[in-house]
Amino acid sequence: MCVVPAVSTERVVDVGASVAAAADEPAIAALVAGVNGLPTVSVLDVVLSERMRKNTSTASILVSLSSPSSSKVTVAYQTQDVTASAAACDYVAAQGTLTIKPGATSGRLKVKIRRDAAPEADEVFNVLLTGVVNATAESNAPGGLFSRVVIRDDDTIGLTRPVLSVSSSSVPEGDVAAFIVTLSAAATQDTSVRYFTEPGTASDTQFTPVSDILTIPAGQTSAMITVLTSQDSTVDGNQQFLVKLSAPANADLASDTAAATIVDDEPLPTLSVSDVAVSEGNAGTASLTFTVTLSSASTSIVTVAYATADDTATAGSDYLAATGTLTFAPGKTAKTVDVTVNGDTTFEPDEAFDLTLSNPANATLASATAAGTITNDDSTPAIAVTGFAAAEGNSSTTTADFTVTLSAASSLPVTVDFATAAGSATAGSDYQAATGTLTFAPGERSKLVAVTIIGDTADESNETITLNLSNPVNVILLTDAAIETILDDDTSSPITLT
Repeated sequence: MCVVPAVSTERVVDVGASVAAAADEPAIAALVAGVNGLPTVSVLDVVLSERMRKNTSTASILVSLSSPSSSKVTVAYQTQDVTASAAACDYVAAQGTLTIKPGATSGRLKVKIRRDAAPEADEVFNVLLTGVVNATAESNAPGGLFSRVVIRDDDTIGLTRPVLSVSSSSVPEGDVAAFIVTLSAAATQDTSVRYFTEPGTASDTQFTPVSDILTIPAGQTSAMITVLTSQDSTVDGNQQFLVKLSAPANADLASDTAAATIVDDEPLPTLSVSDVAVSEGNAGTASLTFTVTLSSASTSIVTVAYATADDTATAGSDYLAATGTLTFAPGKTAKTVDVTVNGDTTFEPDEAFDLTLSNPANATLASATAAGTITNDDSTPAIAVTGFAAAEGNSSTTTADFTVTLSAASSLPVTVDFATAAGSATAGSDYQAATGTLTFAPGERSKLVAVTIIGDTADESNETITLNLSNPVNVILLTDAAIETILDDDTSSPITLT
């Protein structure tokens, strides 16, 4: 005959920092959220054997704070029958107050468990936490914050217990996520298990947190946990939250955690990069800045890789190659990429290179490539021709050279046509007419045009030849003509008087 003692009443004081659950007490914390800067109270579920070898055993229930408090924290508690009964001598009813000292983070509640020798189903009672002072204790479970204590029957050792598992789920936002909890085999008694949600990548505003007891009636093998997700208009990508199982009665746990994926139904923002130009400068370096934009702000971190590539500009000489990754923090819609451009004083056409985006995360590419134009700011070189004087000679031919000069080197091929024109000299008798095209390779600045002079012994005046320039390409004409003087080197014969 069981004699029911008076309700155990005691004041339990924390003895220090957080204490781990005993090895025979597999448990999962019932998570709660703190507010107003106060620490948060959480409590562990407990599963233990009734222990035939003793008249009583003890359920040791860990109560924790999320952070130490500078004030004394007190928590009132009392036991509550579920399938276990204090009146039936399954455990000793208890109530009291737990005190957690300033600076400590946990305390333990102890409830005595009574043994018996009768084969029976697992039995459950709760320890309710109420009247928390200097901390917060919130719960989505019916009845508030509590520890579920499962007294596992040890009089049926050798019998195989069914095993519980929980499946994951995936739903569009705003729908109900369904988690199927399955028994490996039907049980002869009702099977129950504590469940609660935890945020993963999803915040608790993206689903409705729940915490309750799930029961699978005897003879059945499954039951369902449902969680409502929230609809929003924010582009935040797919998010996950968790459902966790704890303290099963009349079964064991094969898997205690499942994930629900909330599928975002808003399109991802798009990434674009725009063309840009900069003047190269004559010396040192300049910065060419590309702007990369998101079509709309995201609540997720957005990343995208970038890299430069040659077009008409050459990395190393015209600009410095650049690669990297841009990271957009939530809410940000613009980032810049700076590319260093090298200045020079060489006349050249505008040059360009590309910046290309790739491998976006939490976004798609709308405009993946932009051109960076290095604008030439150097003056077009000028070309001039200079003539000199040359002796004609008496019989053979000689050469008179015109010098054609660029005012500055060019990175482009420069061409100009030339042609001789008679001054006082006559083509064919005094010189040989000449026409053609001069080509200056990049970097060249001077060329000679050689005109053949025909020698004679006639006493005559000095004569002139003109060289004309025309049709300049990649150059402007500074002087378009020059005169070469053919110096007469013959003297008159003396007159003899007789």
